[in-house]
Amino acid sequence: MTGEFKSLKQALQSEPFVITAEIPPPVSAGPFELESKIDLLKGSVHAINVTDNAGANAHMSSLAAASIVLNKGIDPIFKSHAETGIDWLYKVI
Repeated sequence: MTGEFKSLKQALQSEPFVITAEIPPPVSAGPFELESKIDLLKGSVHAINVTDNAGANAHMSSLAAASIVLNKGIDPIFKSHAETGIDWLYKVI
């Protein structure tokens, strides 16, 4: 992607297609591993999908990971499985 940064919403309204990537939250609670992956993708994607409960192992919460993605300047998309079993789809912009 070249030019100025567009949010996912802006890109969906003005671009012929959008590019997203998927990152599983790290096993650690620290942001550094996730931030290094985000830095590799910055400028190449409009949004990053943060998976929930990857591999059925304990990971950083997808909400915390989505917050880190947003703080790095990319729109996060994440799905969280509520304890009731109902799926909720969240998009933070």
